[in-house]
Amino acid sequence: PLGIIVNRVRPQSVEHQFRIKELRDMFGDLVLEPQLPERTSLQQAQGAAKPLHVWPGESAQELATDFDQLLDHIVEAGNIEVPENGPQAH
Repeated sequence: PLGIIVNRVRPQSVEHQFRIKELRDMFGDLVLEPQLPERTSLQQAQGAAKPLHVWPGESAQELATDFDQLLDHIVEAGNIEVPENGPQAH
C-alpha cells in the first residue's frame, strides 16, 4: 500500500490524537502527512458540485493545499509521469 490517509481529524480531540498515535505505532511511515482536518468547506463544495480548489475561504484553500501535498506524494511514490499540460489542480 502507498499509505494511510487520516481524514476528518479534529486536532483538539484527545480521542483523535490517541487514535492517530495508535495508527502510527502500528503502521509507522505508512501513516501519511498531512492529516486532513474536518472542514465544512469540503461538504459545502461537494454539495455544490464544485472543486474544493475553487471554493472560497481560507479553510477551503488550506484543505486544498493538504490535498495537493498528498497528490504530490502519491505521484512521487508511484513514479507517475505527469504531462506538462496535465492536472491543473495546483
